[in-house]
Amino acid sequence: WSFVNDAVAGFLTDRVVRTETKIENLTPWATLGRKWHFMDKGFLGDDIRDWDFDVLEKILSSIESISNENDYDWTNKQVIHVSRKNNKPWISVYTKRADAVWLQFSSEVGRFSKGQLEALSPRNEVVAGTDDSDVVKLGFDSITETSQNLLVELLQEQFNSQQTDEAVSSKK
Repeated sequence: WSFVNDAVAGFLTDRVVRTETKIENLTPWATLGRKWHFMDKGFLGDDIRDWDFDVLEKILSSIESISNENDYDWTNKQVIHVSRKNNKPWISVYTKRADAVWLQFSSEVGRFSKGQLEALSPRNEVVAGTDDSDVVKLGFDSITETSQNLLVELLQEQFNSQQTDEAVSSKK
């Protein structure tokens, strides 16, 4: 029966090729971090980005100007979550949508007026969230100096309101 064992061994070595799959090859966003969000890879289908990377850079610099205590989670495929140290995200930046870079955050119901959001971006949406909150979504395919200044003001207001909400929650 040695010929059967030889045949089986020969069949397996000729037919089966073992390769090592590195996790980095399957999840480049986890490995590349910030760099991934500035790449043209990762968009749905054959979608082509309608915005320049300087839009993302300006949005991130606006967020960075609010606080140097932000933690950035760069390891998600389509979104960057920004949180205070050891806390839940206060804003999320969606970078792999072809039409625009989208900001999303929860706020107190009615905190931001439609006019205030319209001045920042014509692509805006306020959706009723849970627990007496709104989910605010803002899309940017371009950003001017004026709208960036307005964005910094809005982000500062949002950041401050989250800080107040956290202080109230911790006293309960």
